[in-house]
Amino acid sequence: MKPSVSFGILDLPSTINYLKMRRCQAGGYCFYRLEEPNLADTYFALASLNLVGSLSPDEDTLAFLRSRQKRDGSYESIFQAFFAIGGLRLLNAPPLFDPRDYLIAHTRTYDISLLPPGSASIFAQLYHLTKLHRWLEVNLPPEKKRDLLSFVTSHQRGDGGFGHARSTLMETRDAVFILQYLGALVDLQKIYRFLRHCEDEGHGFVNLPGNQFSYLEHIHAGLELSGLLSAPPTYPKVIRDFLLACRRINGGYARTTHTGIATLENTYLALASFQLLSSLLS
Repeated sequence: MKPSVSFGILDLPSTINYLKMRRCQAGGYCFYRLEEPNLADTYFALASLNLVGSLSPDEDTLAFLRSRQKRDGSYESIFQAFFAIGGLRLLNAPPLFDPRDYLIAHTRTYDISLLPPGSASIFAQLYHLTKLHRWLEVNLPPEKKRDLLSFVTSHQRGDGGFGHARSTLMETRDAVFILQYLGALVDLQKIYRFLRHCEDEGHGFVNLPGNQFSYLEHIHAGLELSGLLSAPPTYPKVIRDFLLACRRINGGYARTTHTGIATLENTYLALASFQLLSSLLS
């Protein structure tokens, strides 16, 4: 398998080695290299290996992913469902039990005041559900679509972005992804202006306009939103340099440029960001 994008100056062999060294002997992946596989690390490892053209059949990991689903088609959480089903999709295998009724039942609005403190996005669960719906071709009832549309659009701020207390880049990316899935007519020009206010000549993107720092998830969200709006970024070289500076000597990627250890999640975010950047500039 060839990489899905040309990574040019990247040292792919060391990154591939970083990923494969985190596979558990019995299947699945764990970023801290103990025999404790988890769904999130497994998904991010498989997605990364797919991006760099080094994903191969893996029956033990397939069995691990399938083992986390209950017989009624449910999972412990929507996020667990996302990582398990996403991993199976990368391995070209379906879940053992149809999860669509479970996903439809959990597609609903909620009281954002009950979300865990420090949540990166009030739309995170719906964002992941939307991806699951697309993967599995889930048909949502019209009333659920109307409820979701009302919920998401009620959190658009005057600056064109989306968020709770104020607009953020990550919440705006999530909202636009959900709204496009719902087929909603939205004012893309207002959202485009907010995106431009999140651009930064020192980092590429920041989560809040005017912020003085950024993390890898903000770069990825900015590039994904740029793709949704068909709007190439203003500072592509800055973004590339930021991503390269997140790389660690072991071939993995950390959350930021100046400190921290590499993880499988951040390695995926970096590789996916390189892919998005390449696509936006082509």
